[in-house]
Amino acid sequence: MISVPFYREGELEGFFRLPFRESGEYPEVEESFLLLREKYEQIVREAYAHEPLDIRGELDLSAETKKAIAAKLTAKKILSLCA
Repeated sequence: MISVPFYREGELEGFFRLPFRESGEYPEVEESFLLLREKYEQIVREAYAHEPLDIRGELDLSAETKKAIAAKLTAKKILSLCA
């Protein structure tokens, strides 16, 4: 059974069959898994080497826009008093 720690979903599992060998040894498979683990860990380290992007700021209305809103609200209020 192959088990790989997948950083998004926890763990992925699966299996594969190898051709029969009298010795029962498959050094190239172990070597491949070591290389795979090295590459995987390198990618994970690179992904976690950067801080999350956090941009904060404030936007306010321009004075011109505030005047336009104030004029409309004032007109609406005066008209509502006349009704």
